[in-house]
Amino acid sequence: MAPGAFIYAYMAGDIAQNGFNNTLFLKLLAAGTILFIISRIPKFLARKKDLDLGGDDFEI
Repeated sequence: MAPGAFIYAYMAGDIAQNGFNNTLFLKLLAAGTILFIISRIPKFLARKKDLDLGGDDFEI
């Protein structure tokens, strides 16, 4: 949760200072991609060790 909270606070401050612009859009896109990759790391490691974490039934 900490990475998401940091990004939320950082982006809110950036919007308050500079408004919404193309640079902010690119930052949001990069942050979303990074958060998605971070969220997939436990599933990847569990698959590598043949553990079942439950949850989603789809495979990427």
